[in-house]
Amino acid sequence: MAKNSQENSRENRAAHLEKFKFQPGQSGNPGGRPKVKPFTERLRQRAEEVVEAKRGNRTELDVLVDVALDLAKKGNLEAIKFIVERTDGKVPQPVVGRNNGAIEHTFTTPEENEARIAELLNEAFNGIPAPRGGEKGGG
Repeated sequence: MAKNSQENSRENRAAHLEKFKFQPGQSGNPGGRPKVKPFTERLRQRAEEVVEAKRGNRTELDVLVDVALDLAKKGNLEAIKFIVERTDGKVPQPVVGRNNGAIEHTFTTPEENEARIAELLNEAFNGIPAPRGGEKGGG
């Protein structure tokens, strides 16, 4: 009898949880990730606000652009880099291997990895390079 009551209890819990399951084709987060972050949105709003300036009414963004340009004109390399990256984009960084060649990758088994780790530990603690591959330790 105890077994029947356990089975009934399990069935009741399963039936109760059924209404909370994800339904096919229905998102678990219908609103999704917010499209705009609050700080970014506020920053954009403030950048568009008009401020009193020496040369007439300009936006905060206009003032910031002028500051960046003025710093760049004075030789500030960070300001120059900032302006160049915002206008031309960041300079692409090539991904290359040794001597600007192709990147080499060797696939190893877990056993080979363990053996290499043991070699490196031996070398680190004993100061003696471990023999590699088919090399024999000499004496």
